[in-house]
Amino acid sequence: KALNQNTVEVRFNEVVDSLSAKTLLAYNFDNGLGTPKKITYQYDRVLLETNAPLQSGATYNVLISSIKDLAGNVMQAGTLTFIAPVQVFTAMKYDVIINEFFADPIPQVALPKVEFVELYNRTSKPIELGGWSIKDAGKTLYKLPKFVLLPQKHVILYKRDAKINFGKYGDTLAMATFFALDTGGDEISLFDEKDNLIDVVRYDLTTYGDAVKANGGYTLERINPETPCLGAENWKASTSTDGGTPGKQNSVFSTIKNNGLITLTYVFPISATEILLRFNRSVDVVSLNQLQVNGLKIIAVKGGFRPNEATVTLETPLLKGKIYELLMPITIKDCVGNAALQAKFQIALPEAAEAKDIVINEILFNPKTNGYDFVELYNRSDKAINLSGLYIDNRLSNSVQTEITSNYLLLPKGYVVISENIDNVKANYEVKDEKTLLQNALPAFSDDKGNVTLYLPDAPGKKIIDALDYSEDWHYGLLRDQSGVSLERLNPDLPTQDSSNWHSAASVVGFATPTYQNSQFSLSQNTDNELFSVSNQRLSPDNDGFEDFTIINYKTSNELNATLRVFDLNGHLVKTIAQNETLATDGQLRWDGDANDGSRVTLGIYVLLIEYFTPDGKVGKEKKTLTVVYRL
Repeated sequence: KALNQNTVEVRFNEVVDSLSAKTLLAYNFDNGLGTPKKITYQYDRVLLETNAPLQSGATYNVLISSIKDLAGNVMQAGTLTFIAPVQVFTAMKYDVIINEFFADPIPQVALPKVEFVELYNRTSKPIELGGWSIKDAGKTLYKLPKFVLLPQKHVILYKRDAKINFGKYGDTLAMATFFALDTGGDEISLFDEKDNLIDVVRYDLTTYGDAVKANGGYTLERINPETPCLGAENWKASTSTDGGTPGKQNSVFSTIKNNGLITLTYVFPISATEILLRFNRSVDVVSLNQLQVNGLKIIAVKGGFRPNEATVTLETPLLKGKIYELLMPITIKDCVGNAALQAKFQIALPEAAEAKDIVINEILFNPKTNGYDFVELYNRSDKAINLSGLYIDNRLSNSVQTEITSNYLLLPKGYVVISENIDNVKANYEVKDEKTLLQNALPAFSDDKGNVTLYLPDAPGKKIIDALDYSEDWHYGLLRDQSGVSLERLNPDLPTQDSSNWHSAASVVGFATPTYQNSQFSLSQNTDNELFSVSNQRLSPDNDGFEDFTIINYKTSNELNATLRVFDLNGHLVKTIAQNETLATDGQLRWDGDANDGSRVTLGIYVLLIEYFTPDGKVGKEKKTLTVVYRL
């Protein structure tokens, strides 16, 4: 019998001769150990010290010969077999990992309809699990019974059930009581007998990476056990036809490591002294002490709920109304040592939104087939505004208004694009700044006409921040197909509800400009003393984003009525832009180079005739020359 890793006990059926029993050549071990290093004689037994440590749990043979009893009788040579004891080691963090779990067994694919958690010993040493505990986010601890988990082996934990047996899959620990994992998202933590955290996994439905499998029947499997510090990016729904791989190597197993740069994707000041950070993957929290915030000292760094999140605490509070710059140096690392992409972010303490601080800047209400709507907002104020708590409504529909539920800091002169599926937006359009995409539910928007209202539910009533009643008629009249084409606001400072302040996104940008300045952006306004002025006397109405239209600006001291018509050089009426329309004191109208019948006018010179009269009887007339050109 092996007493420890270096001592083997041999017993005889009677007292043996000490001289023969202490002869080294009387014993010979296999597996390269040979004769003993030392022998201790104890009458009817001897203790043999081996030349090298016995391998934990290994089987050995020892040949014994030439041993005599006290009467001189020589024993017949023979071989005895013994097993080296399993040496149990103290576990360090991530020595044993949560390798697979089954949070939603229904609908059944092939595995038993019961939740389980699979543990894996990723070391070369046996580890005793007795006294360890496991818990979910509900905080109830479940103690593990004695069990030695051998190197590179699995064990399956599940609630004991007479009808369920995981034995055919491998080693199991059937628990008398066990937690029920939340199908929508939960946390699983593993502790050793001294309550040291060994591993933790946090997941939600997005962790599956597959909307169908997230509905049930498939396990979540760890991809690379050699990068245990990684979070959700190291997990994926099982690809096994059984729905999971309990007791064996995961179906999504890979040893490929992500050696790309770690990037900072989200920054939000949760208080005047605390900043929440989110990265594209798990971060080395200690390295975050090297972040810089306008020279302010970081006095504490704390890991977040997810491995890719952290909170830094500043010694000096941020001041309201001041924009700060956060610098992420390349010395920041992810949890496996990859360097960071150096980047700068602006942050500020958020202030409350007032009417017209934020305006609706672009809307896609008629997406391509299998596409998704989006609404782009623009902060025209000098304030940083948290969008959380704002609501978006379609007052012309019975759809339920939706709340923006995520903290999102919209900086002055900044854009944000809201959609139910930001991946779809990225797939269909050029996105110049992914950090300004915000995934959130939206009300349903009709393809012909509808409403977008941005408001705060202040009691009593609502505080309207901005509102738009859109129509498909606002699109460029010569568009053959409006699907997938957004409506862009021309000027954020002019009225939202002015149809002449909206135009179809240009074709050269792919018919939408989410996250950046609109292709049809124009700040044209009447800045001189003219009653009427045009933004450009030349236009090329081909919707390429360059001189697609001309804006007719007006600025009066009193309200007036006006008729605006376009004629060709032969005096034929081409387009009536406004017919006896009452104009405000300041505004604009637009001509898209189209005729009254909806066709595009031919190239040439045209005359814009403006006729107006005021309530006090003043009558006036102005002419402007416009030139229509096209690319050859």
